[in-house]
This record gives sequence, C-alpha cells and structure tokens, in this order.
Amino acid sequence: MSTCRYGGAKLSLFFVAFSSHLFADPPLELANADIFEEVVVTASGADQVLFNSSVTIDTVSAQDSEFDRATWIGETVNRMPGVYFSKFRGPVDAPAIRLPVAIDNVYLFLQDNVPLQSPISFNHAAFSYSGALTSPGGMEILKGPGTAIHGSDALAAVVNVKSKEPVFQREGLLSYRTGENNLQDMRLDVSGGLNESNAARLAVSYQSDDGWRDTTEWERTQVIGRHLYESNGWEIHNILSYTDFDSQMAGSLTPDALANNPESDGLAAEVNRNEARDQAEYFRLSSQIGKVLSSRATLQITPYIRRIDTQYMHTWEPATTPVTQGVTDTLGLLNRLYLKWNDRSSTIFGLDIELTEFERKTEQTRPTQVVWGTVYPQGTNLDYEVSYQSFAPYLQHTQMLTDKLTIVLGLRYEHSDYSYNNNLSMSDFSEVEPSPFLLLSDRDDRFSELLPKFSLSYALSDQHTIYARYAKGFRIPDDSDLYVLSPGQAEFELDPETIQSFEVGYRGWLSESVSLNAAIYHMVAKDGIVTGVATPAGDISVNGGEEQYQGIELGLQAQLNSALYLTLAAAFTNNEVEKKFSDLSSDLDGKTLVSSPDPIVNIRLQYQPEYLSGLTTELEMQYTGSWYLDEANTIETDAETLFNLRAEYAMTQSLMLDLKVQNLFDKDHVVTAEAPVWAPEGRFRPGASRTLSAGVSYQF
Repeated sequence: MSTCRYGGAKLSLFFVAFSSHLFADPPLELANADIFEEVVVTASGADQVLFNSSVTIDTVSAQDSEFDRATWIGETVNRMPGVYFSKFRGPVDAPAIRLPVAIDNVYLFLQDNVPLQSPISFNHAAFSYSGALTSPGGMEILKGPGTAIHGSDALAAVVNVKSKEPVFQREGLLSYRTGENNLQDMRLDVSGGLNESNAARLAVSYQSDDGWRDTTEWERTQVIGRHLYESNGWEIHNILSYTDFDSQMAGSLTPDALANNPESDGLAAEVNRNEARDQAEYFRLSSQIGKVLSSRATLQITPYIRRIDTQYMHTWEPATTPVTQGVTDTLGLLNRLYLKWNDRSSTIFGLDIELTEFERKTEQTRPTQVVWGTVYPQGTNLDYEVSYQSFAPYLQHTQMLTDKLTIVLGLRYEHSDYSYNNNLSMSDFSEVEPSPFLLLSDRDDRFSELLPKFSLSYALSDQHTIYARYAKGFRIPDDSDLYVLSPGQAEFELDPETIQSFEVGYRGWLSESVSLNAAIYHMVAKDGIVTGVATPAGDISVNGGEEQYQGIELGLQAQLNSALYLTLAAAFTNNEVEKKFSDLSSDLDGKTLVSSPDPIVNIRLQYQPEYLSGLTTELEMQYTGSWYLDEANTIETDAETLFNLRAEYAMTQSLMLDLKVQNLFDKDHVVTAEAPVWAPEGRFRPGASRTLSAGVSYQF
C-alpha cells in the first residue's frame, strides 16, 4: 500500500520537469517573482525572508485573500500544498494538514503570533474567531511540528493569521456582497495616522447565511482594532479582537438521505431545531512591545488576555440533547530576547507563560431519560473547573557555517499543570437518578516535554536553496480526554502524544517565469490517545502505539504569458497505523488512517486580458482523492473534482465589482464522511450545490 499510493507523485514530478522545460524559452517575468522574498514571522516571531528559511512555510498574501472574497477559510488556504480544509458548517472548518481531517488539538492556531485558544480546551471552530476574513493581512502555515517558539498543539502545523497593520496614510474600504441562500457579507476597514508616532486601524465585519441545507443558518460579527506606536526604538502593536458567532447545527446523513434528500439536516425527530445551535463570544487583547536595546539586542514582550464563552447542543445525543457551556479565561505572556552576535550568528531566548481558568457545565433541560441502560437525569450532569498553568523556556540559535550553509538549533522545555475541581458529588444525585458521568475526585495532572529542533539550509545559488529539518512536537490531553468519563469507565492518567518529523525541501526558480517549492516528509507519532480499552475496573483511555505520516508536497507558480498565470498545489500522502497499541498486536496494524484524502490537488488559472484593463478572472480546480471511512478500510469515498470561478472588475481606481460561482458544474460531493461503529454504513456531510454571489467594494 505504501508504494502504490505514491504512484501519482511520479506524474506530478514529470509535470514539474516538463513545465520548466516548456516555460524556459520565453524570457517572461514571473508576476510575483518575489514569492520567496516574502517576509514571514511564524518560524521565529520576527521578520525572516522566506527564501532563507529552513522550514516548510506556505503563505497567502493579503491581495490573494482579498481576491478570494471568502466566507469560510478553506476557500483561501486550500491553495497551499498539503492543506485541505473541509467545510464543517457555516464558517467552521475541519482541517487536514499532513494529517487526516481531524477536530483534535493537532494544530496550533495563531492570530498575529498569539495563540487563539488554550491547550486545555481545544476547539477546531476557533479558527472562525480569527481575523482572516475581516482584516486579511495574509496567512502563513508552517507545516510539521513548530519551531522552538511554539508549544503544545503544534504537532502537525502552525497556522498564523495576520491582520492588517495600521498605516499612517489614511485609507479605507467599504464592501458589500450578497448571494444565494440570503448571503450577507459587509465589511468596513479604516486606517490612518493619529500623529507622527501613532497610527490606528479599525476593521468591522458582519456575515450571515441561511444555509443551503435545513438547520444550517449562521451569522458572525467581528471587530478588530489595532494601534501602532513607533518612536525612539520602541515599537508597540496593541490588538483587540472580538467575535460573536451563532450557528445552527445540522448533522450528517445516512447513505439513503444523501442520495435522496441531501438538503435535510440529518437530525433526529426529537431534536428541537430552534435550540440546535453552536454559539460563541470571543475577546482577546494583546500588546506586542518591542524595544531596541542596542545594535545587537532587541526585547519583545507580548502580554495578552483572552476570554472564550461557548455554548452548544449535543445534537448527536437526540434522546437527551444536553447543552454544554464552556468559559475560558486566560492571562498569557510571551517573552523573547533577540540577540544578534554578528552578521553570521543570532540567538532567541524565550519564555512563554500561560495561566488559564476553564469551566465546563453540561445541563439537560429535557425530562430524565434512559439510553442504552444509562440514566440521564434532568438538570446539571457535569460541572467542573480546571486551572491550567504552563511554563516554557526555550532558545533558538542560527549560525551561518559558510556563506551558503546555515544551521538552526532549537530546544524547548514545556511544563503544564492541571488542577481539576469537580463541583458535583454523590449528594447531587440519587439511586434512581444517578450521575451519567463518572464522578471524579479533585486531582492534579502534570505534563512536561523536552523538544529538540534542528535544521540546515544550503543556498545552491541566489535562485535555488535546499533544506533539511528534524523536529519533535507534542500535544497534551485536553480537559475532555481526562475528565469527561462515563459511569462505566475507570479513572486513568495519560502522557502527551509526541511526533518526530524528518523532511527535506527545495525552493527556487526553474526559469524566469516558473518558481517551485517542494518538500518530502516522514513523521512518526507515538502515544496517541486510544479510547475504550477494557480493564477489570472499567473502560479507560490509554496512550497508543505508533502512526506514520509521509508524503510529497509540490507548489508551482508559472506565468504562461503576459495574461495567464498558473498556480499548482499538490500533495501525495500515506497515513498509516503502524501499531494500534503500544504492547499488543491488532488487526488495524498497517491500515490506512480514516479521513486521509490522497492526493489533494488545487490548480488555479488566472487571466488578466490586455484588451480589458481592470478585469481579472480565475478558474480553480480542487481535486480530492478518496479516503477510508472506517478503521478496517472496508468503505471508501469517491474521488471528487470541483470547479470554482471568480472574477473582479475595477471600474475605477476606487470602485470594484466581483462575481463568484462555487461548485461551477453543480456536482454532488461530500465534505466529511465517516463510518463509526454505530453507523457502519457510513454518515456523510454533503457539500453545497452551485452557489452564486456578487459584491461591490469602494476604497477611499
């Protein structure tokens, strides 16, 4: 299986080689020939030229984000090699970056270099709190484990969304778009100088959509305010972010419903549609304070406060439909000292601190029910608090060994403490109506990990560079892994899951009109969480055996002529269960992991006709290979190809019109699919039919 699933990679490598030969003759100038000269910040927290970086980072520019006019983030990030975000509901995504499509805490989400959420309570919907669509200043995705400056959850990738910085020259943008399913998308963005040292920016957006399926209506309001102070060696970025989000919660469909009624919500008859909602209120205030201490030293301190208030119904439990509320309050501090010893050597010393108070409460408003022998009483069934503390010192040293060879060494130590306090006891229940959850005693859990990082980059010339990297990443269990247990379970402890990643990569120009970035990686994950392991005391979760993720990623950009520009992003992967359990053999050993589409290909052809200045059109093809729905690899989806069309026309320097058609050929497709033990025939979330939207924007 490992060999045959890489067969398509040979075709793509041939395509790349053929393309470089085809495009080498005309001395065309690549439209964005500075693609590798971009400045990125995710790897070190400070400006770094992408061409010189020894990690795999893909970027989306602010201009490309604006052109996409996205209402959910997958429309933009899926242009990156090896990145596939499927639309879960509304603006909420289920991401896959080198790993299967997952909603676990395997990715670290950042907004302007500051974590969007705490490891204690991961929510894959947290990316919808980012300012990617309200203030699109560009995005960076560092693939593989993070560098020394990144902590827990940076297991497979770090996703960093950058909001637009304030500018001293006054500017503004007002936009509105509408479309099918009553799409409403409004945005205001203004910026300007307050005086010689201060500038500010305010971005406000509102989006809503009735959804193409039943019970899929959603809306989101977002505000991002930024303040910049520059004077006497000081540079301070104050950023306020607020999001109010409300989405209905449709479910997945049986094969029969998918074929005959894909617009149905997939919810059981007992579910109250009006209360089937996922709601969140997000607030964060951060201040990145930078001070040039000398010609060799710069200090950067970033304090931040964050509050996340969520509430959602368990629509997948139709007999009881409880509602869970979660409140996360965080005080964090990111400290970095940048030392430049000379032109060939520099070091980052850092210390990250996080203090978080997390509360979870689950309440059942419906009358007491008995489901599969377990009593679910009306009232509060789960109520606990967790105090989380994290302390992480690190260093990262960069040394030019020769004029062409650079080495980066990193080491991070992270220690985390959980203090769990259960607000419920046996006295809150009775023999007739016992607790539907295991009533845990108050307890403390501690996790620590030492994370080495090592990379080399070698400049073959000023147009070609290669790099190699080793990195270890980890993720700690979140609160639900440890403390949300059924009465038939027994108490247990877990270790962090770790991953070791090996990769080699290339960046360069194949000709004056063709650029290429490529990476080959092999990642080995150990101690993943395996649930439902039987013991005499009851079922427990344990740290599992080993999983392997390997693949080839290719990104190509080519200007075909003065009017045509092509981008290709492709990934060919092989994600396998090497060993299900750490100490036992299993029938699942050697199986391909579920929800691992292979290959993933995104091709965009952009056309700017010379005869009609101001018009830009783009045809996009998204190809998603098949993936298994079940661990035994008996059910597989079909491969799917979708096309999208975008166009914008600048009527004047200030006035812009745009048109977008998603799923151009109205093809039936699914965005997620699984076959759990209780639904071996499979459950599916259908993708939207052909959808048209149009907009107008005015710059002032």
